[in-house]
Formats: sequence, structure tokens, C-alpha cells
Amino acid sequence: MKSLVFRTARNSLYLLVSGLLRVTGSDRRRVMGLARLFGAVRSRIGYVGPGRNRSLYLDTIDRALPGLPPGGREKILLDFWVNHQASFLELFLSPGLTPEAMEGWVEFQGLEHLQQALDGGKGALLTTMHLGDERLLHILLALKGFPIRALSANFADYGWAARRARLKAAGAFHPLETGHSHRWMFRSLDAGEAVFMALSGFGGRRGAWVDLLGRDVLFSSAPARLALRTGAPLLTTVCLRRPDGSCLVRVDPPVPIDAGATGDQAIHRVTSDLVGRFRPLIQDDPGQLNWMWYIIRHLETDPQIGGIHKDRT
Repeated sequence: MKSLVFRTARNSLYLLVSGLLRVTGSDRRRVMGLARLFGAVRSRIGYVGPGRNRSLYLDTIDRALPGLPPGGREKILLDFWVNHQASFLELFLSPGLTPEAMEGWVEFQGLEHLQQALDGGKGALLTTMHLGDERLLHILLALKGFPIRALSANFADYGWAARRARLKAAGAFHPLETGHSHRWMFRSLDAGEAVFMALSGFGGRRGAWVDLLGRDVLFSSAPARLALRTGAPLLTTVCLRRPDGSCLVRVDPPVPIDAGATGDQAIHRVTSDLVGRFRPLIQDDPGQLNWMWYIIRHLETDPQIGGIHKDRT
């Protein structure tokens, strides 16, 4: 019953916001104005789930970033929620994006690294974290003409309106894969495409534990495993949102992969290298980190509530 009520409420919210944006239009200044308004509200009352509240988020930020000045944790939390709501609004606006619409709004850096990787003939693996706007990232790269195929959740438990908005946002520009089989990844790489997946997806019992902000986090080992198995270049990428709502999309050079390396140690080393590329970005602007993701990952791996614990894998 609770899940039905929650799905109904979520559907209503998505329909309401979709209608609101049809009225206000896609002007980026107006969108960021709405994001700041919604973010300010959610930073106070927008916490969903048992035990999740403003105090939990503030305490988590305190532990992760000791020595913050007075008001520092509150600013980080507000910045996160503003970015979170801007990303939410982009779900409804992104299906109408065009290459021309990106001019003056999106800055790209390092695209030559992705092009060189694709030119190598083995396809490319792209991975990111829940940092900035990870959902918009692969859309913007596809709009630049890169052959992208992305792994996505199927959002089956979100309700019809929410699921449609989330899948339509990216599906308008490149194929999305939502099934459990990963054979498509090998086919895509063989076809010279870029396979996009989140390093920060839930790792399960095959995941890799890596320190992030003073606590071990269970990351997906899929990017490392696929790179080691196929020899495809593995690149990190990120979409950072600036205060005015514009975005910086950055692609970094491939991480070093030891040819022929196998086993858990090799997987952990590659995954650690990937996480290490995102740490400076988080330290420079911690409001870009999706703190909801960070807290959920800890709850999912808390042995006291039945989660996967490092010592039990």
C-alpha cells in the first residue's frame, strides 16, 4: 500500500513539473531559478526513506569533510539539492535538446581522448560517478556525434510517468540497455561504439570496495572487469554544473590497464584508479557530489540492516 501511494505521488509530481516547464519554457536562467527554489525547499524537507533526514545528511558531510568553516556543511547540502533539482528538471527538457541549443551553455574538454579511443578499433568504455549531472552527460556526448550506448536502470518501480520521463530523456538520443544480460556490451565494443556505465552503480557481491571521503564504498567493478577482459580503452568522464546553470563536460585520457592482468587485485587496482580521478573534483566542489547516493550506498552495505558488508563478501 505504501509503495502504491509513493508511486502515485511521484507520478503526480512528474506530471506537475512537466506541465510547469511547458509554461515556463526552457530558458536556462528560469530553469536555474526553479532549481534554486526547489533546492531550497528540498534541503529543508525533501528527505525520503526511513531514517533519512536533514540531520543525517549534515552529519554525513561533517564526517566526510572534517574542518569545514561555520555554515560550510549547510552550503554544501544546499548546493547539492540545487544541482539535484536542476538535474531533475533536465529530465523534461533534454528530449528537446539540439546541437545548436548547446552553444554557449555547454563547454567540452578532452573530446579528443574519446575520439582517439574509438579510432583504436576496440570501442571505448566510458564511466562516471554520481557527480554533477551524470544523467545529462551521455546525452550531451551523443549530441556531439559520438556513438553511445548506455546501461540504465529500468525504473520499473517508479510509476509510469516517472519511468517514461527518465527513459525518454536519454532514449531520444542513443540506445539504452535496461536488461540483466550484458552481452550487448561486447557487441557494442565490437561495433566500435562507446559503452557508458556508472562506476557508482551498486556493486553487489562482485563489487570493489574503495575509500571515498574516509569510508569504504562498494563500487561497481563492471568497468574494470570489462576493460581487463576486452582490452577496450577505459575513460572517465563527468558533467559538472556551474552556478549559472551552464555545464562543463570533461573526458579524461584512458586509465592505464595492464595487458593480461586478471583477478581481484587487478580489478581493485583499476577501480581504485577510477575513483581516484573523481576525488579532486569532489574536494574542489563537494556540492557537486550526489550526497543522496553516498548515503544510500552506506545504507545498502550496513550489516546492521542486512546489507552487504566488506567483511562478509
